[in-house]
Amino acid sequence: HVFRVYLTGGFKRPRELTWVTGVVMAVITVSFGVTDYSLPWDQVGYWAVKIVSGVPAAIPVVGDFMVELLRG
Repeated sequence: HVFRVYLTGGFKRPRELTWVTGVVMAVITVSFGVTDYSLPWDQVGYWAVKIVSGVPAAIPVVGDFMVELLRG
């Protein structure tokens, strides 16, 4: 769906708010899926959170700050 909307230009004016809302909803949905792993706090949950929260470390300049923000 996202690919089709991108190819047809559905993200351009006057629908840019709809596009941003969809992206925000997608990020929230993925975040719920990731945090669901951490709820039992077993080995699978620990390593899932450790790996996912370490991904932003690859971003130059702000990566380390983002990791600290995510891990608390």
